[in-house]
Amino acid sequence: HDMGKIWMQPVSVQDARPNQGIYDEAGNTATLRSTWTHAIEDGADWVQLTTWNDYSEGSQFAPSLHNGHAYLDLTSYYLTKFKTGSWPKIVRDTLYLSARTQFADADPTGDQSLVMSLRKGSAPPRDKVEVLSFLTGAGTVRTTVGTAQGGYEAPAGIHAQLIQLTAGTSSAQVVRDGKGGVKVDLPYRVDHKVEVQDLQYYAATSGREQ
Repeated sequence: HDMGKIWMQPVSVQDARPNQGIYDEAGNTATLRSTWTHAIEDGADWVQLTTWNDYSEGSQFAPSLHNGHAYLDLTSYYLTKFKTGSWPKIVRDTLYLSARTQFADADPTGDQSLVMSLRKGSAPPRDKVEVLSFLTGAGTVRTTVGTAQGGYEAPAGIHAQLIQLTAGTSSAQVVRDGKGGVKVDLPYRVDHKVEVQDLQYYAATSGREQ
């Protein structure tokens, strides 16, 4: 801007390139939320969604079998702020659940010729399930990750909670006054032994049927 130029902020879900043997640690939805925050707070003129349908890099926003509309719906919240200057009101409870289907250090047992390694300068790899909540009011979020059950108090608004990744599937549900509310399931099983490496994050949302 000081040079009289416009700035186009790239907004990205994640970047995992099995055909090039490299990946970045996306931190569940942290990269998506952070790049949108930069676009908003730094006064970007344009935004580039990188990219709509590049499935070879796991970076797609387009609705897909394993992610449904989760990344696209999450983007719509930040896009509204970017375009209008005002945050949209949270009018219904919504949960987003994201995790990998394998651990970052999993050693594939198949005949994979090229195994991805972490890109230099990336954040360290992590094995976490993220529950991202958009709540109209404070509430309890009950979680199941593999065989581990837990819960925590989530505030009104947006809140991200990290839970240790374990083998099995994951789910989360909002509970208020002893009554179960919206629920989200991430049905893709996490295993310690894998045949093929897959370090992209899978996501689901309670806002839609997958």
